[in-house]
Amino acid sequence: MEFAKTGNAEFDALCGGGIPRGLVTAFNCDPGTYSSLLAMQYLCEGLKKGEAAVYISYDHAPEHIRNQMKKILPEIAKYENFIVVDAYTPSFRPEHMKPSDEKFFIEKPYDLAKVSAWFSTFADELTNKGFKNIRWVFDSYTTLMLISESSISAVKLLRSLIERIHALKSSTLILIRTRGVFSSRIETLFDHLVDGLVDFKIKELSNKFQRTLRIRKLIINTKHSTEEVPYEVNVVRIVINNIVT
Repeated sequence: MEFAKTGNAEFDALCGGGIPRGLVTAFNCDPGTYSSLLAMQYLCEGLKKGEAAVYISYDHAPEHIRNQMKKILPEIAKYENFIVVDAYTPSFRPEHMKPSDEKFFIEKPYDLAKVSAWFSTFADELTNKGFKNIRWVFDSYTTLMLISESSISAVKLLRSLIERIHALKSSTLILIRTRGVFSSRIETLFDHLVDGLVDFKIKELSNKFQRTLRIRKLIINTKHSTEEVPYEVNVVRIVINNIVT
């Protein structure tokens, strides 16, 4: 089993080596847990290794994503293999206008057939350019499910994305999802389909918030921890056990 290092040594150790390649891992999050920071750090680590890094943004404008990534990797502008895909602006811009001013965008991010076709075509383009290892972040899949025609159809799209990542073998996909938005039936089906699950939770203890993460599911032959561990958040990363990596 090959792993994609995230750049966070403590998290990689919990996973048994990092995010398994060729698989789809979901970050199931409470609001305010900042799981996207870890996803961004994982992309930055790939860039430094010469891998393609693709951030599909449904929740924020591309410039916001670039600004956040720059805090983690100040020289990120020099990396041509860093791609932000705009699925945010086209979701509300009137149809008579150009969907996005970005180079990369999904024209109708609420149309699941078009999203599926775009993903396959774009993955082929990157592969043809010589990128064997591609790191993807989909933020957030919850928003896609909310704006699409039905949550069930979005789960079917998830199956096709998983099949595509499995076929790419050396690529990895992180899906960010907000917990508790959909019915338990839909959420259980989602959890069943993805290869890995990391829960990010927040709770109030003694008048302060405590954030924790736990690897609930990962591929069977990895030696990963199932312990719930606390972490802190700073400007650029999550800090597990109060150690900055």
